[in-house]
Formats: sequence, C-alpha cells, structure tokens
Amino acid sequence: MDSRVGRVLAENPLEIGGDYAISTVPDNYRGPCAVKESGNGRVIAVLPTKSEAYRVAKYGIRPDGGYGSTIVEPSDLPVSHFNFTAWLDGSV
Repeated sequence: MDSRVGRVLAENPLEIGGDYAISTVPDNYRGPCAVKESGNGRVIAVLPTKSEAYRVAKYGIRPDGGYGSTIVEPSDLPVSHFNFTAWLDGSV
C-alpha cells in the first residue's frame, strides 16, 4: 500500500527531510487510533481519540520528534497513552 494514501495532516519542507503525517481514519470514526512509522509500520502509540493521535503524528515528523513520516489508522489495540502530553513525557 502506498503510505501516502490518506489525508495529509502535516508536511515538513524538503530542507528538513520532507516527512509527512497522514491519516487513513474516516471522518465519522470514533475510537482508538494507532500512530505508526510509515517506513516500517512500527506502532509509536495508540491513543483514545483521533485528535490526540493527530497531535502525536504531527510532532513525530518534526526533527525533534525523530520518527520520520507517520500514519494514523483506526486501531483495536489497547490504548498506550491517554493524550499527547502523556506520550511526550513517557507516562500513560
């Protein structure tokens, strides 16, 4: 599957890598979302809402985020972090 299929949430300029965050989450979806590295599909975090997952995905593409391009997908995995702040500081 082309990792760029979906809605682009954010994109970095080519000067700092050109990484992007995309979402494959339907507009009407309500539930947990996984944030994954697009290159290898490794799950970065599972959050209870798409808005919190979008925050993690957008931060992850930044140079200080360090994940490169990211994808947000609906998930049936257990929630690993309840919000962006918990993910950022390493708590649940």
